[in-house]
Amino acid sequence: MAEVLVTLGIIGVVSAMTLPTLISNHRNKVLEAQFKKEYSFIMQTLDTFLQRTSCAEAFCIKSDNFIKEFEKFTKFVHKCTPTSIDEKLCFTRINDCSYTDLQRKLDCVRVQVLDDYQYVLPDGALITFNNTTIGMDVNGKTKRPNAIGQDVFLFELKAENFSVKLVPWGAEGTPSQECQITGRTSAYNGEGCAYRALTEADYFKKLP
Repeated sequence: MAEVLVTLGIIGVVSAMTLPTLISNHRNKVLEAQFKKEYSFIMQTLDTFLQRTSCAEAFCIKSDNFIKEFEKFTKFVHKCTPTSIDEKLCFTRINDCSYTDLQRKLDCVRVQVLDDYQYVLPDGALITFNNTTIGMDVNGKTKRPNAIGQDVFLFELKAENFSVKLVPWGAEGTPSQECQITGRTSAYNGEGCAYRALTEADYFKKLP
């Protein structure tokens, strides 16, 4: 009996040590799959928009133009606007204390580039538009981690040489390159992580 109890005790200790890591790895794999799914959706949406409108210059990629076409061919279950925001489903105005920075150390991160027109998709993802910035919370506000750079990512629509591209924040020339997984942090940390999420194969594995 004593040997059995010792064995069970050892198993318990090992489980306690490894279970958090297993849970974290699984969560990060899920976030990576959701990121790829929603990024693919945005790219397909942009392609459809460009085919329907023949847009190739800066004036036609601003949110008002994109949104009109977006609503025509996209299914969504809820819409938030600058004057009508459901705070349970959408980003609030200016700052949102239900979201944190990349390292999950700071609350009330700025969401000025995410709080204009917002759409909750049938799969729960939240897609946002603000001028030429497109944002996405890959699993929606009701599901964690609600951290910029973990399940929230930003992209910029750019018109160059008579073509329109979707550029991830963090790339050269985008509004923010802040993506510090360790070390110094700020309320902006995580805004520039979309580029790394797309270009680094182990990005999601390294999430805190």
